[in-house]
This record gives sequence, C-alpha cells and structure tokens, in this order.
Amino acid sequence: MNLSCSRKIARLLAVLICCALLAGCKGNEQEDVFPDIAHYTVPEQNSMRVTLYFPTEEPSAFSSEVRQVDLPSGKRPSEAVIEQLMRGPQGNLLPACPAHYSLNHVWIIDNVAYIDLHNNGEEEDDLSQFRAVAVRTLNPIFNTDYVLLTVDGNVPIGVQNGLERSSEEKETNKIHLLTYYPDKAGEYLVPKPRSSDKQMSLWVSAFSLLVAGNEPEGTKACFDDQIKVISGRIEADTLYVDLFVPESHTSSPLCYAAYAQTLLHNASGLKRVILSANGTPLQGMEGMSQNPGEFTKESLSDLLGAHITAYYANEDGLLTAVRRAVPMEKASNALTPLYEMLKAPEQGETLASVFPSGIQEKDILDINYDHNTAILNLSDHFYEAVGALSDTAETQLVYGMVNALTDHGGISRVVLLQNGQTRDLMNQTVVIAKPLLRNPGMISKQ
Repeated sequence: MNLSCSRKIARLLAVLICCALLAGCKGNEQEDVFPDIAHYTVPEQNSMRVTLYFPTEEPSAFSSEVRQVDLPSGKRPSEAVIEQLMRGPQGNLLPACPAHYSLNHVWIIDNVAYIDLHNNGEEEDDLSQFRAVAVRTLNPIFNTDYVLLTVDGNVPIGVQNGLERSSEEKETNKIHLLTYYPDKAGEYLVPKPRSSDKQMSLWVSAFSLLVAGNEPEGTKACFDDQIKVISGRIEADTLYVDLFVPESHTSSPLCYAAYAQTLLHNASGLKRVILSANGTPLQGMEGMSQNPGEFTKESLSDLLGAHITAYYANEDGLLTAVRRAVPMEKASNALTPLYEMLKAPEQGETLASVFPSGIQEKDILDINYDHNTAILNLSDHFYEAVGALSDTAETQLVYGMVNALTDHGGISRVVLLQNGQTRDLMNQTVVIAKPLLRNPGMISKQ
C-alpha cells in the first residue's frame, strides 16, 4: 500500500514538474513552443514566372514567351507584367506597343484590367494589337475577363468597343460596354461590364443599359421609360446626344454623368460628350465642365469609384461579405479592403470589425508579392492587440484578411508576417507559419 502511494506521489511530482517546465517556456518565442513547424521562407528577391503573348507575322495570330519577372518591393504584379509586354519580345515575335508609350497605371478591379498609357510622341497609334496581347496575357495570371485600354484617360483611335473580352466565345450580335452606374449612396459612378445589341448605336445601347430594371446589384437605376434618346452624332472628338425629357421630369444629376462616362469609355478617340434635353444643353449637372452640357474625363474624374469587398464578423462566428464603394484608384490597391474593415460597420448592420480595438492603418506595414502569394507585413503592436481575442475572433480576423486579399486578382495565398518575420500563431489558435489559402467556408451564405 505504501509502495502504491509512493508511486502515485512520484507520478504527481512528474506531472507538476512538466507543468512547471511548460509554464517556463510560455514566455519564450513561439518558435520554441512549436519546433516542428516549418516556416515559410521569406524571399530576398520576389519574382513571378509568367507567359507573355506577342503578335506573330501571321495576321491576328499570337504566340507566347515564358519569362521570369522581378517584383521589387512595392511593385504591383500587374504593373510588372504590362511593363514586360511593353518592352516587347526577346525572341522572333513582334512587338505590340510602340516604344514612345509609357505606363501610367494598371488597375485590376472586379475582373477588369484598366490599363492607361502615356503617349510620349506626337502621333497616335493603333493599339488594338497591344490590347489583344494584354487580354491574353492577363487572364490566366489575374483572372481578368476584360481589358479597358486608354491613353491618358481616353480610348485611343483604332481601338473599337472600349472593352475587349478574354473569352474565346464569338458573340456576333453583342457588344460589351463598361457601363457606369451611381452606387447606392449616390457618391460614386461604379463600372460594370454589360452586353448590349451590337446593331444599335453606342448612345442608344449605353442608354438602354441605364434604364430602370437593368441596374446591377449595389447600384441605382438612372432613367425611367419617360426619357428617350432623340438623336446622336459624332463630330471629330465630340459626341452630341439629345434626349427627350418631359418638362416636369427630374432625374438624379449623377445619372447624366453616368451616361456620359459610359460613352467616353466605350468610343474610340472621344474626348468629350455634350448632352442636351429637348435641344437645350443640360445645366447644373454633377460631373459637367464649365460649358453647358459638356462632360470630359477631367470633369468626371472625381466621381469615378468601384466596389470592393470587406469582411465583418457576425454573430454566428463567421464572416459577412459587404460591398463598399470607394474611389477607383483606391479600389485597385489590395490593402484598401483591409483599411475599410478597420472602420465600424454602417448603421443598421449587425456586424463587428474583425480587427481588435487600437489597430490602425499604420499597423499594416506593407504588402509584397511573390508569384501568387501576397506577403502581408504587420506591426508588433498589431500582434500585441490580437492577444486579447477569443479563439473565434482570432479565426475571423485571420480569414477576414486572407479572404479580402485573395479577392484581388492573381492572389491565391497569403503569408502574415510580424515586422518582417514569420511566426507560429496569430495568437493562440491559427497557425500562420505557412501561406494561408482562401476559406470560403467562413463566409456566411446570407
């Protein structure tokens, strides 16, 4: 009996010693607690392997080159790829972009690539070949369905239909238009690719897509069936459209801006749109220049926005995806959804931010890219604030960030760093030593 008690006491002492040892390890770095977790190796030089398409000597034929593209710190992959296309082929293929063009920007938003070039020369060139190779190159890398090519904000001469679609399907009777709608709050004009009858004139096709009943989710209708297109004509770089508007009828001032912006982004060589109602140029509408009825890219630029997806925590321990309209340039930044998620939910939304109290934009240090991986660098203060989260809240935080970043074209994995270094856990639950994949199961189906 005494021997049995002695053994029990010895076992109890062994357990207590183990607990003491574990408690002593608690203050050490996480790498000591989980020595078997193999950490992601942060590359010293980021790059991506891409397939670039260029014209061949055969008409409407293209061939490809495989190239390793460097991604310096802060460089967006889409910009690096387009710059390589502009430099031309390394082999026997043909260049698609004249040397006197430079890149203003590449924005990838909602599966549309917005490529804007600057013409450093005096002559305008037919850039339809360049748009064609851009469509073929970007689609498999960034999941883009359309390309809008502009030169200093205007669709260049020779480029037809504004949008080029990546699909190989032939739609002989359809035209694809980048159509702008007021967002629900009436603050921005947000673009949505739509198709219309190719046989109709551009000003009729664009107008028909803005009539009530055709508006996409998250946007507002512009015109009811009382307003009609009377006539339209193009003179040089100006499109004139006259509308029939009943005398007692009122439409949102933003609707005419949406119509004008749609026309500007879908017609080759167009610099301005002048809208009239019953033969008289419009007055006092948002987005107009100082001239009556006149809309230009400059006068409309502050109204341009786009939808991004932010993720908020819900009461079920999951995430709710919420669409937000932001300025277009911000929508092209992969970090913008995270910045939006730092804000409190809007009134009436029974949601909560996934970020703990005290986190600010400055705690999201930077983002870099390596192949299809986004490397998100977070501050020491960020991880200190995360220490107060429950297991559920920690999971919502991690996958709120990962899902938001993988919404951005071309990103399929996310690495989370602490001040440039990997770590085992976000806090106590989610392992972040390796790249994380998108988790659609965390998103509520509501």
